[in-house]
Amino acid sequence: MKSINLIFLIVILLSSGVYSQNFNIKAESQYLEIINNQQRRDLIAISMRNAEIISDSLFCNNYAYGSEFFLNLAESYYLLKRYNYVFFTVLRLRCLYPSERYINREHDLFYISCKKLKIPQYIADSIWRMTDSQSIHLLSYDKRKQLLLKTAMFAMDRKLYSTLFHYINLYENQTITENIPLYMAQWKLLYSLKFKPKKILSNVNFNATTVSYNFSDLQKSFSLKFNKKVSRRLKLNMFFRSYF
Repeated sequence: MKSINLIFLIVILLSSGVYSQNFNIKAESQYLEIINNQQRRDLIAISMRNAEIISDSLFCNNYAYGSEFFLNLAESYYLLKRYNYVFFTVLRLRCLYPSERYINREHDLFYISCKKLKIPQYIADSIWRMTDSQSIHLLSYDKRKQLLLKTAMFAMDRKLYSTLFHYINLYENQTITENIPLYMAQWKLLYSLKFKPKKILSNVNFNATTVSYNFSDLQKSFSLKFNKKVSRRLKLNMFFRSYF
């Protein structure tokens, strides 16, 4: 009897935690909508830090109100003219919380941000098709996260790349090494070595399947591909030596 009561208590506590988080997400979304409508850019700027903390939770866990929240967040970034984060936030909406409800505004925000970031039209069109809601609904939540990270790399924006690096860390913390795509490890290594976005993107193998990898393998491949200077930088990169 005691064990049944204990299990019941645990279920109640877990449920209340999820309910509380859903409430926080909805409340933040409604607040963003209000200040967006008022075009209070001062309040929007102040709110971004907390909004991104909630975004982390929505990435790691499939909560309610995600589509509504990310649309309002994209609108906030649009008002701040931070088009790199408009692009990323629309992708967060489309990949993680697809909804036909906001499709027209998603389309406008996405293509405006692509134009501002000078993403070629054919790449923008390809990403838009890849993140179509009918296709996304067929994917597991883990595969949706992978698609988000992969498509976001095409922004080739250094400021956004710092956020993407953070998101890859979040993803890796929830995933066993054998299930992490090789292209993520390649991207992360080149970013840490301070390569420019175009150089990073041109040297990431997106066709590579999920494999087991280690630092030595990556170090060897990039040392051969680039030059001795890069090789020295790889050897001095203690973070990655301990990471892999």
